[in-house]
Order: sequence, then C-alpha cells, then structure tokens
Amino acid sequence: MAAAFLAYTGYYFHSDLVYFLNFGFGMNIMENLWQLVFMDIRLVLILSVPLLTMRLLAEERRLGTLELLVTYPVLRPRDRRGEARRLPRRRRRC
Repeated sequence: MAAAFLAYTGYYFHSDLVYFLNFGFGMNIMENLWQLVFMDIRLVLILSVPLLTMRLLAEERRLGTLELLVTYPVLRPRDRRGEARRLPRRRRRC
C-alpha cells in the first residue's frame, strides 16, 4: 500500500511540476505548486485509506478477532504501541 501511495504521489507531483513549467501561475510558483500537490495527495489519501481499512477489517473478521478488537478496553497509549510492535513478529512465525 505504501508503494502505491508513493507511486501515485510521485505521479501527481511530476504532472503538477510539468504543468507549472509549461504554464506557470504568477511569481510565486513554488507556493502554487505545493498547493496543487497537496490537493492531489488529499485525493490519493481519500481513495487509499478506506481501501486499507476495509482490508484490515476483513482480515480481523476472517481471523475471528474483530469482536475482541472492538470490545477490548485499551487505556494507555503504551499498550497500543506495544501491540503494534508485536504484530509483525507474530505473523512471521505462522
């Protein structure tokens, strides 16, 4: 997913840069360029975040841990960081 995000973002940056080199908008080109780039990144995020979330929820449902994930009380941010670090190691052993 990160590779797709970087590819789309790079494509949009390149297309916006070429657009500004050909047409340009006023004296402050860099400000206008970054404004367009961040608008395009917003579009990529709007499309990619729901896809990632749907996949993660489907994975939890398939494993049968969705109810545990939704109802488990997590009180401290330290616990969330610990669980995030523990997940990649657990998947390698399977």
